[in-house]
Amino acid sequence: MDACFLGIDVGTSGLRALLVTKSGEIIGEGEAHYSVSNPADGFSEQDPADWVSACQVALGTLRQAFLEGQTAMMWHSTGNLRAVKDNASFDFGVAELPANVRKGSPTGGGNFYVFKDTTD
Repeated sequence: MDACFLGIDVGTSGLRALLVTKSGEIIGEGEAHYSVSNPADGFSEQDPADWVSACQVALGTLRQAFLEGQTAMMWHSTGNLRAVKDNASFDFGVAELPANVRKGSPTGGGNFYVFKDTTD
């Protein structure tokens, strides 16, 4: 598979993520919504933490690409591991993150994908 591109749209009412190949083929997509606060007339506010949470949810839906064999490796939170384990039709391994200061694993969320045949 050629290199892929991840697009993230942080919109007014939600965040959308789209994973595509260089040729434009859609590999996966995800979406999550959040609220807008209107504390006074003419004011609209959003909590940036909601954007982060929505991004984690939207990217989490892209785990389907791993389950369908379109990615060679992914980095997910430990909370998402159960869903991967329950849905994978193949054996896979789990490893700790590389140790810079100390070894660890993502527990708060976050996703990282390495695609098959990806080049520099």
